[in-house]
Formats: sequence, C-alpha cells, structure tokens
Amino acid sequence: ATATAEWTSAAAFLWSLRQREEVKGGVRLLTRMPPVEQTASLLRASGAIFLRTVAIQTVLTSATGEAARAGTAAVAAHQVAAQLWLLLSFVVDALAVAAQALVADEMGKGSVQRARQVGDRLVL
Repeated sequence: ATATAEWTSAAAFLWSLRQREEVKGGVRLLTRMPPVEQTASLLRASGAIFLRTVAIQTVLTSATGEAARAGTAAVAAHQVAAQLWLLLSFVVDALAVAAQALVADEMGKGSVQRARQVGDRLVL
C-alpha cells in the first residue's frame, strides 16, 4: 500500500508539474521528461527501494501468518516484536534524515572531504 501510494503521488506530482511553465520565484520547470540516460541512476535506486519495501512487507506478512497459526501467545509476542521493530525503524530513519542534512550541508559548502568525514562518523 505504501509503495502504491508513493508511486501514485509521484505520478500526480509529475502531472501537475507538466501543467505549469513556472512557479513562484521564476523557477522554470521541465516541460518534458529528461532522457533515460540522465535518470538511470535514480531509476535504479528507486527500483531497489521498491524491491526492499516489497520484501519487507512480504516477510512481515508471512511472520504474522505464522504467528497466527501458532496461537494467541505467539501473536501477542509477534505484536510486541513488530512494535519494537517499528519504533527502532523510526529512530534509524530520523538519524538518516539528520545525516543526509549534515552531509548535504558539507557538500553544499564544496567540502567533499569534510562530507566524507561526517558520513564516516555517522556510519561508524
């Protein structure tokens, strides 16, 4: 459901961009899609994220089904584990957003070496 909503939103956003030539501030928008050669890396990354999302949903759905077959106590334990997993995924996601902002800030300053240091520090 999440992947479908994201792709639908992306399509609606691209459609709305094609409806206008300029936005506030005089920023010119694309009047046509860029060639595939220019967007290939983005499409590969999007595909990888899509496959990751499908895999995670498949595993979680399968685990829920197995827990349901095992009984009430197993379903309760599975629910506790799933909620902890969700909480930790939000924590990691928040850290990732902050890390992206820090690295982007250094890249924007033109300091590639410092950006790499920040990235290495955040990963390790």
